[in-house]
Amino acid sequence: MSTAHRPTWDPAQAKDVKGGSRQFSVRDMAAHTKLKFRQPGQTSADEVKKRDLRAELLAAEQEARDRKRKAEGKPPLAVENGSASSAPGYGDEESNKRRKLLQEALEMDKGR
Repeated sequence: MSTAHRPTWDPAQAKDVKGGSRQFSVRDMAAHTKLKFRQPGQTSADEVKKRDLRAELLAAEQEARDRKRKAEGKPPLAVENGSASSAPGYGDEESNKRRKLLQEALEMDKGR
């Protein structure tokens, strides 16, 4: 291929035009000139601080469990003090057992 097939980056202009043209393309104009900011209700940092995310998560998980059990034809689980008593990992006994097992595993790792 010859050099004639290359694009012209600086197009040729007439010699008598020194000031250039005052016209410019729409593509040369700035498109986005304003920044968007979060509006109320779009989970800003202050709104997240006010919410109890753990309680919302537990409630959503309980709803999902109940829907799944209902689809299987089983009755929903009983709820005590805002947490499911029969759900694994949410009772005090279960969390204490897990905590002890994790601590023992860490101690065994440190001994090596």
